[in-house]
Amino acid sequence: MSTATEWLHDFLVFQVHISPAVLLLTYYVGALLIPVLVYDMARRFNQRLTREDWRVPDRYKSRLLAHRSRVIGYAALALLVGEVAWRMMFEFLVAYFQMHEALTRMSGT
Repeated sequence: MSTATEWLHDFLVFQVHISPAVLLLTYYVGALLIPVLVYDMARRFNQRLTREDWRVPDRYKSRLLAHRSRVIGYAALALLVGEVAWRMMFEFLVAYFQMHEALTRMSGT
């Protein structure tokens, strides 16, 4: 059997995983999309607060400013937690594939 045929056979019977090759690309796409999603979520929430801005008397403007600062704080927290969780998930996946590779080498298959 040729090398390409062996690889295709191993791929079709799940002896070869394609996930490690795609893992890095998927990580960076997600890491770039998380800030975009957090920004969009914060923008939408801020729009809900400012939609009623024209009805707010001047004495309550400071309360609206406090709400906006909370939105910014929560968005920053969501960005930090989202990025760290995304990174930890991919570190787990990399460790899983490394364990699989080590166990496969130990079994001799």
